[in-house]
Amino acid sequence: MWSYKYIAVRKKKKKSGPSAQEHNTPPDKATDVCGHRVWTINDDSIQAFILQHICEQDYKDICDLPSSHAMFSELHEHYEKLGSHTQILLMEKAIRTKFTLGTRLAQTWDELDTLMRKIRAMGPLDYNQLQIACAIKGLGKNYKHLQSTLQSITNQPGFTLKDICRCVIKEDNLIRNQEEQELLLTATAFVLRSMG
Repeated sequence: MWSYKYIAVRKKKKKSGPSAQEHNTPPDKATDVCGHRVWTINDDSIQAFILQHICEQDYKDICDLPSSHAMFSELHEHYEKLGSHTQILLMEKAIRTKFTLGTRLAQTWDELDTLMRKIRAMGPLDYNQLQIACAIKGLGKNYKHLQSTLQSITNQPGFTLKDICRCVIKEDNLIRNQEEQELLLTATAFVLRSMG
């Protein structure tokens, strides 16, 4: 939500000169004193706005950055480029959002709208990542060991949907082999009992 407010402030500042988002560095003071001054005033105003609208930890992380552009870029990278897994978790949270009798409809709508804005801000959905998340979630209590294995694989850099698929197929083959062995043992025991 802070990024939308930042963009609104930035557009308002455009009337008095270019913003830090448009120009990452101020005009050269030696050749454009007025442009440098306007840029600095606008950038200082936008920095103040950003610092007033973020949490204490974020404030500590970015307060020493040299421009509003640097601050915005750092926050954008931290909050809006968290990756597909976070995007999918936010989607799951949005899907689970319920309108309840004890809560104002407008409040729940705002919560849902905020979640959807975050999801959209993170970029297009990666369908391979969605399939991975669905597979891991779908394993649930029945396949805890496999679920744990897949979750650990997703923490490794460069994993792919094929890696996840291989693990699922390997586990399926192990289960099938174990079932066949148990069936063979049961059949053997039955034959031995009937002979004896």
